[in-house]
Amino acid sequence: MSDVCYVGIQTPGRAKYFQLIQDEASRYKWVYLLNKKSEAADNVMTLILQLEKDYSVKMFSCDQGREFLNHRLATFFREHGIKLLTTNAYTPEENCLVEKLNGKLLSKVRAIPEAANLPVCL
Repeated sequence: MSDVCYVGIQTPGRAKYFQLIQDEASRYKWVYLLNKKSEAADNVMTLILQLEKDYSVKMFSCDQGREFLNHRLATFFREHGIKLLTTNAYTPEENCLVEKLNGKLLSKVRAIPEAANLPVCL
């Protein structure tokens, strides 16, 4: 499952978003920084290609964000025999594993610079 979340501040590398991908079975997580939401599809495809060397990816779940529901990603899933499962609109509880983790990560991302008295831009 995957989700993209707005960070609230721009990182030194100009990223405004982060993408969280979590394996539902193992709970293993991957986090990517994104400049644009449209970069999310590339991360999904790259990760799946890496994982398919050792594992079989059968299903991918996400919300109905445009970064995931596009022709290129749909074609990739079809070519690799991966079923796309989307949550209903405005129901974060259906994507709860990554939604909860988004909240935890954002809390830490906001707390670290404040605790270290760093400027907001860092």
